[in-house]
Amino acid sequence: MAEKESKYKALSLFVNLVFIVASLIAAVFSFFSVYSYKFPDSSLAIWCSVVIVPLLLFNIFLTLFFLFRKLYVFALLSFIVTIVIAPSVVAFNISRVDVQDKKLLNIASYNVRGFNLYNSLAKSSGDIAYWAKREDIDVLALQEYAVVGSVDEFITQFDTTEYFLKSYLKEGARKIANGVALLSRHPILSSASLQDSDSVVYAMYCDLNIDQDTIRVFNIRLHTTSINQSAKGVNSESFYANQNAMSMFELYLTNAQKRAAQAKEIVKWIGDSPYPVLLCGDFNDTTTSYTSKLIADELNDSFFEAAFGYSYTYKGFYKTQRIDYVMYGDGFRAASYTSPSLEMSDHNPVLVSLIIDK
Repeated sequence: MAEKESKYKALSLFVNLVFIVASLIAAVFSFFSVYSYKFPDSSLAIWCSVVIVPLLLFNIFLTLFFLFRKLYVFALLSFIVTIVIAPSVVAFNISRVDVQDKKLLNIASYNVRGFNLYNSLAKSSGDIAYWAKREDIDVLALQEYAVVGSVDEFITQFDTTEYFLKSYLKEGARKIANGVALLSRHPILSSASLQDSDSVVYAMYCDLNIDQDTIRVFNIRLHTTSINQSAKGVNSESFYANQNAMSMFELYLTNAQKRAAQAKEIVKWIGDSPYPVLLCGDFNDTTTSYTSKLIADELNDSFFEAAFGYSYTYKGFYKTQRIDYVMYGDGFRAASYTSPSLEMSDHNPVLVSLIIDK
């Protein structure tokens, strides 16, 4: 009996030691996940930002585990780490915004994955058009836009008497899902785009006339991660987009740096705008990344301003990634935020109701 008790104590001590070491490692990784934007050239920090949600869940588990084991010091450590991580991925808005007698604008951002260009989804552009009209969307920003039929055919699905369309595609690549487009119920006064070195359009803006006032709406789709995971209803793709000798970490870091360079150009655009700014898009990056931080320092993230709880927008990576955004500058307030899971893409749309302040 004494020998069994001794073995049990030894095993218990070993388990405690394993979890203590794990908690210390998790604390270090959690630090890099929250402050990833401070280390833009670190593969470790960038990857920690990608796994910030699993780190949050693991620290919650560790807090409960240490409480059960009566290791209160380590329970406190894991609880503090949880509290530090949570505001980066969870919104805590509990107050409701009064929208009565307010001027509202319903805006949505949606990576449509080429309108089923890859034949892996049951839905297409017609279903997205129906959804947009059902949700009474005033401005719809589309990423991974492609022309599967004709532009006239596509816009007809949205009703030409109701929506204006402006799109940008790489020349000669109509049937490749690398374009951006914007649909608006309000007249489009002017527009412009930004291209990368491969002539792929990664950003555009449209100046909209809303009741004699002008606003500028940006629509962006930053450089891909080149790493794809299968999502429900979406066929699996190669984990590596490029078959080369570059490691996964080096590839992700290289592409993160490309996104950062694109974000810097977009920030310049935002600063030069003579009108109030809205920004929609697929950043292909997490909220704590250097890229997202660059843009978020200029604008308000509607998720943190109007949502409550947890939200994801990409269906891969076990639904742990919020990489699609609607942001806004002065002159607007977010009244509501939703990101419904629709079977029309490997991304969820982001739908925000904004109050236009006069």
